[in-house]
Amino acid sequence: MLDVYPIFDGNGERIGSVTSACHSPRLEKNIGFAMLPIEHADMGSKFEVETQHGRTWAVTVPKPFIDPKKEVPKQ
Repeated sequence: MLDVYPIFDGNGERIGSVTSACHSPRLEKNIGFAMLPIEHADMGSKFEVETQHGRTWAVTVPKPFIDPKKEVPKQ
């Protein structure tokens, strides 16, 4: 990424930045890393991210993004 994407809370206040992001073909969705204040970093927290395509929603999830325990059945 050449730029960071700003992250906004539910009130429209900027609270952090996405520092790296890409599309995951395996998960069929975008994934990324962000810098957030610890009080906003609880798992399942939702945010708005400003991208070159407009604002979109994001949610915090535990690492890794993959399913190491194979809990999601193969399609």
